[in-house]
Amino acid sequence: MKFSRQTAIFALFSILFLWLLKGDLLYHMEQYSYFSPSGDFLAKFFEQPGGLLALLGAFLTQFCHFPVLGAAVIALSLCLLAYLIRKAFGLEGNKALLALVPSLFLLLFITRMDYTLYHQKTYGLLFSQTLGFCAAVALFMLYRRCFSSGKYGWLFVPLLIIAGYPLIGSYAIVVAVLVVVEALRVKVNFIPTLASTLVLGAAIPFLCANLPGLYGRMNRHFAYFAGFPYFEFVGSFWGFVPLILAFAALVALIYAESFKRKVPVPVFVASALIMLGLTNWDPNFAAVLKMERAVSDRDWDKVLKVAAKHEEPTRVQVLYRNIALYNKGQLTERMFTFPDGAAPLKTTADVPISMVCSVPVEYYSGMINSCERSSMEFSSAFSKSVYFFKYQTKVALMKGDFELAQKYLDAVGRSWFQGPWMRRYQAFIDNPASMDSDPEFAALRPIMEFSSPDTELASSLEMCMLHHFENLEYVNENAFEWQAATMLSWKEESFFIQLFFDRFQKHPEAPISKGVAEAMALLGGTSGDYDIMAQAAQALSSRQDVLKQFTPFANSMNMTTSYDRPDTIKRFKDRYGDTYWFYYYFINDIRTN
Repeated sequence: MKFSRQTAIFALFSILFLWLLKGDLLYHMEQYSYFSPSGDFLAKFFEQPGGLLALLGAFLTQFCHFPVLGAAVIALSLCLLAYLIRKAFGLEGNKALLALVPSLFLLLFITRMDYTLYHQKTYGLLFSQTLGFCAAVALFMLYRRCFSSGKYGWLFVPLLIIAGYPLIGSYAIVVAVLVVVEALRVKVNFIPTLASTLVLGAAIPFLCANLPGLYGRMNRHFAYFAGFPYFEFVGSFWGFVPLILAFAALVALIYAESFKRKVPVPVFVASALIMLGLTNWDPNFAAVLKMERAVSDRDWDKVLKVAAKHEEPTRVQVLYRNIALYNKGQLTERMFTFPDGAAPLKTTADVPISMVCSVPVEYYSGMINSCERSSMEFSSAFSKSVYFFKYQTKVALMKGDFELAQKYLDAVGRSWFQGPWMRRYQAFIDNPASMDSDPEFAALRPIMEFSSPDTELASSLEMCMLHHFENLEYVNENAFEWQAATMLSWKEESFFIQLFFDRFQKHPEAPISKGVAEAMALLGGTSGDYDIMAQAAQALSSRQDVLKQFTPFANSMNMTTSYDRPDTIKRFKDRYGDTYWFYYYFINDIRTN
């Protein structure tokens, strides 16, 4: 395959664009994917039409473990499509630029992905659609070269749909549509071609969906979308827009011979602008993916570095930030020095926050039973993934079930490039005593058994955490960090005050962090209970720095008549934006789904 200079430039652009701007997306897709060379895993792809595309896509997705390598493989597949288009449609000279237009729209299919990725059921989503278009164009090229001029060329369509639908799904019907348009253009076999397309295009998917025992894994309600990502984008038309644009470009290219010489450049430029304009540029989504990757690597400094950059974070970002602070021993000390808020998830799909981050949040806050349950539920509801197998491995280790941990670890090892991760956790299975000195497990063990009985009553992730940590009896410093942080986040004043005094009575010498001191100064000082105020003053005697700052804050609040004016918010943020006091009065509506 010989690339033109235009294709080479497009390949370089695609690699850099995906690697530098969407590298964390590629890594996420690899973690949320799975591939195993086992016969049982491979066989299930042939129990549904179009399974070959998903199988090849799942295999290629493994390369995205290294985003630059994944970007190169994606670029190669897009360039292969452009090469096939150029050959199939006879695009030479200036018109060869048009061969890149469908590839641009398929690049858009990847770059506009949003939080819908967290409920993906389609394997190999990064590659399957490009592979489907490659197969469609290759088959259309076969028709043009071998069947289009013959008297019985229309027989190509029945053969195509009957043999092609099981392998490439509805992309076989896409080829049939291209053949119909081509027959209309050359005025040969149009009526029989159209008739066979309509009849078999309707009949074959219907038969495949309804004949008993034929396709056990096929969803008969979406028989005419087999091979397309209908699970991810059902109810969300925008997810299909790039694919529709790519298909429309192919139809238009059938008439490329009649295009004027000036057409290719403006069409290509317009397509490139559409791709850039419709790409998902949501900074919070990019931050969530970056933080998720850093959490997986236990790179807490990177998590906090990302957290500090976004003034209006989602609750996902806030929860990841808290995980990082806890693992650095700075949760209640620094949590209110970071931007806080509850920006909505920008997506057209119904994706709850718990679906995005519940597994790592539950794990790192010691809620390992909830983490195990969430991992199993997501694995059964969606596609299996390396991501969930990893957390199931770690939960099994925490519970001391090393046989189960080995089972999950072996599942992780069937995918490529997981060697370093496997070696780390295999060492704990081989030598369980080594877990005692490992920072990851040392931070979790003091809190993993801490649980309140009403956890199951929660309707949201943070409410679940609140119920989990609402036991008002002081247990240990690790549990206190999560208890206090959760209650302060949800502004549970009375619960926090009781917990604070219980801890102070049992351990009066324990250091009081900045966030806890600020909260107690505020909640104790405004409680209206003189006993609480006196006890708070005594307990905070070691934090005179906080008490001295609280006095001017309280005076400023007393002199303020309207808290919701922009200039008032800005004034307090400039002076007290890194305190619990600003969070308490000015950060509202944080309840999450």
